[in-house]
Amino acid sequence: MGLDINRYTLKCWIKFAYGLKPNVDFVVSYIWGELKRDYIPESQVDKILAQSIELLTNKYEADWIQRYDQNPDAITLQLKHYSWSIFLEEDQFWITLDDTPYNYMWKGPIETLVESLIELDKLVPFIIEQCEEIETKKRKKQILTDMTVATARGMIEDMVSQGQIDIPKGYVIRGTDIGRVVLYFHSPKCTINTPLDYLRARLIRRFPNKSTRIR
Repeated sequence: MGLDINRYTLKCWIKFAYGLKPNVDFVVSYIWGELKRDYIPESQVDKILAQSIELLTNKYEADWIQRYDQNPDAITLQLKHYSWSIFLEEDQFWITLDDTPYNYMWKGPIETLVESLIELDKLVPFIIEQCEEIETKKRKKQILTDMTVATARGMIEDMVSQGQIDIPKGYVIRGTDIGRVVLYFHSPKCTINTPLDYLRARLIRRFPNKSTRIR
């Protein structure tokens, strides 16, 4: 069984999930939830678990499937990148990504479930690669943002020390990775939103040092 999913859709899921929680385990679990909902049809469980397990162990590597004597309705699927705990409860399966709090319910043949998880495991290297790429871009964006804020703060302090502006003390600086700066003032209540290159002119126009002009 192959998962009929294109890379663009997968990238969108990864980006969205990583935005919710920057954790690869969470992203893998989230993608399983999307696959389960949209790509894997549910149906009635038509075999007892023990019979299905025998079929699975004959089809796949026996080492992948760990059985429990104390619970014949539970197995652990140990794949290359992740392990999944699966147990049958009445007419549906509980699936948990091992060592995480992420779990799902699913109804259908366990053969379909196992084959889907095997296919998902093949996508894990790509998922990790995309998460690392997102994190790299995120860090780069934060560095550029911090540089914008630091430059704006230095510019303001320099202008104040030279007596060019009479700026209120209560303000907050926010920056962006594209060189834009936003200043929030509490008293008087106002906002200056401008490219960094125009900040000096905007401040002089909004907060001129009138005492310097009089002299």
